[in-house]
Amino acid sequence: MEFLSSSIVIKEQTHSTFYNTRFVPEFNWYLVVSQTSAPGEQIIRKTLLGNLLISFIIMVAILFLANLTIGAYQRDLEAMATTDKLTGIANRQVFDLMFLKMHKLAQRNNVPLTVLICDIDHFKQVNDTYGHPVGDKVLCAVATLLQQEIRESDLLLRWGGEEFLLLMSNCSRLKAYDMAEQLRSKIASLIVNHDQQAIQVTISFGLTQVLPTEKSDEIIVRADKALYCAKRNGRNRVECN
Repeated sequence: MEFLSSSIVIKEQTHSTFYNTRFVPEFNWYLVVSQTSAPGEQIIRKTLLGNLLISFIIMVAILFLANLTIGAYQRDLEAMATTDKLTGIANRQVFDLMFLKMHKLAQRNNVPLTVLICDIDHFKQVNDTYGHPVGDKVLCAVATLLQQEIRESDLLLRWGGEEFLLLMSNCSRLKAYDMAEQLRSKIASLIVNHDQQAIQVTISFGLTQVLPTEKSDEIIVRADKALYCAKRNGRNRVECN
């Protein structure tokens, strides 16, 4: 049995009528089906489509804002994990990653990489004499001065307690020694005021140049030995290993 069909739409002012016709040759019949679309149905259809569109726009906006919020939250967490809360400089957690990155870059460019560890001399006396809040103030002042004086390519970390670490790329041991001497001199001239009292501290440096195949823990051991020599030889000085 074969069907021949066609459809038309007649639009009037108040409604639209849909006609669907089919011819059945075997019976020589025409089957006609009509459906009228009332104005109310059109309004409902338009309202439904409008609501769907609004819902889609709201959903996209919510997803966009959620992505921004989550991204900002993740960045805050990363900053908290890698930044020293007291001084605002990088903390020890980033050392291994940054050492590996800077070491590879130094080897690729065939330039020296130097590590300095510095320690505030007699810092315990500051805490015992003036209290820990004043000790924190001294730590922040020292960290700020160091951060201001180093190069943009250098990385300053709070290593722990009253110790700081410097990674200096494209810096030979001799050049690092001169820079450490300048930093030592400026720290010695630094004055932290508290209750009309001028608090001054000194700092000791231990530095060493990274060897091509040296690992991070090995370079720290050598820099620590140099720092120990500076302490043993009278403090407020720079020693190399």
